[in-house]
Amino acid sequence: STLVSATQVQVSLPASDFATAGALQISVRNPTPGGGLSESVPFVVAGDAPKLISEVTSPSLGATALAADPTRPLIYVALPSTATAQPNTVVALDVGSGSIVWSVPIAGSPNVLAISDDGQFLYVGQRHDPNIVRITLATHSPDLIIPLGSPSYYTSVIAVSPGNPRTIAVGREINNVWPSNVGVTIYDDSVPRPQSTPGHDYPSSFVFGGSPSLIYGYNGTSSSFEFYTIGIDATGATNEAVKQNVLSSYGRSLVYASSKIYASDGSVIDPGTQSVVGHLAGFNVSASLVPSSDGQVIYTADAAGTVIAADARTYAPPGSVAVSDASGGASSIVRWGQNGIAFIANGKVFVVRADFIR
Repeated sequence: STLVSATQVQVSLPASDFATAGALQISVRNPTPGGGLSESVPFVVAGDAPKLISEVTSPSLGATALAADPTRPLIYVALPSTATAQPNTVVALDVGSGSIVWSVPIAGSPNVLAISDDGQFLYVGQRHDPNIVRITLATHSPDLIIPLGSPSYYTSVIAVSPGNPRTIAVGREINNVWPSNVGVTIYDDSVPRPQSTPGHDYPSSFVFGGSPSLIYGYNGTSSSFEFYTIGIDATGATNEAVKQNVLSSYGRSLVYASSKIYASDGSVIDPGTQSVVGHLAGFNVSASLVPSSDGQVIYTADAAGTVIAADARTYAPPGSVAVSDASGGASSIVRWGQNGIAFIANGKVFVVRADFIR
């Protein structure tokens, strides 16, 4: 290396460092005494422009939620009472053709889906029925009704416990009441554990934090914008830490990956300190987020229907691809297979594969 000035160093790097797209970490070491290693900064190595491999679009269905099967080439779609096709059903779409393979009637306007990580069960929340329906996916038939209690609690969020397909965390709410939230409850099959978190200002979005014993959540319905760390044990769910104004916007969704929480406004949160430690480049969307299979890349889709990505460690953007006819606001993004993404826009389901998705 060559010292050019007090603020500039010139270095030569071998060609092998540029063989693979990604982010290099650059730091400077000064000699002792008084020297040391500087903080690192990312140096982005761009590869070829990302390319779409395939793109399948469903007819306009009026879809509201998606779930991707981890073991079968299927995407599950919630079609509420207002859907333009097959209202009050959950349908299975073939990822190769976009065609409907099977459907299950769900009378109460399905609007929330969550799938177990072993592909055994699909949990279905309903807008107009105070029960969750569990579907056994091997037979695509309902096998359990989970009552949410009185007075007529409804589903706002479902998260399936990692490695525990029969255990779910449920965010419950009361329709047409403000504040509508009534806390987080843990269910084993249809049996609620006795301890729930307090109601009212509770997380409107939450995710398990890599283990069955921790949930991280965010209140995106109140101006206090609380961030929650919720402990899970045999008695149920308990708020362990609550901090206000970690984020500062309404309606954001969360995803957990690489020991961090990522929000749809691009904020990167250290859950241990409940503080923002970075920002995903190019992210500020209303859609949900989804991590890569190794948790090192975060994906979403923006209002123009472009699938975008950011490195979970350096926050740099490794690529993006535009999807035809998908403008108007994306929602409910899921990852499927080796290199697939699916999301909802304008009531349609867009199922794509791209070479930068993993």
